[in-house]
Amino acid sequence: MDNILLTLNNLSLVQMVLAWLFVASYALALGGMLGPKGSLRAGAAAALAAVLFSVMSVDWVHGALLVLFAIGGMGLFVAASWALTFSVGQLLSHDKPLPQDAEVLPLPPTAAPRPISALRALWRTHVAP
Repeated sequence: MDNILLTLNNLSLVQMVLAWLFVASYALALGGMLGPKGSLRAGAAAALAAVLFSVMSVDWVHGALLVLFAIGGMGLFVAASWALTFSVGQLLSHDKPLPQDAEVLPLPPTAAPRPISALRALWRTHVAP
């Protein structure tokens, strides 16, 4: 581990940019923001950035280990956020019964907002003096 810390302490600017490019591209490749073609391109960019990062390291094995640690860290973050979301969802999903005397009233119908007038109002408030 001391050698990996030494590698981390001696990162150049190019290696840092490649590391951030890897993390961003890897997240985009696995996330649902891009279509299939975009995810494939982001995955290729992540793989290329990871290989270049490892090659530019003092010892390529330490660079590869750092890439694996980044992948594992992102996986742990996703697992922890899923577990937190699931547990909070379970706590909040318990339906509270309505009192027996409460009468359920229907909501009054509302008019659909007009998008053009809303855009004009936004334009007037933020742009016009």
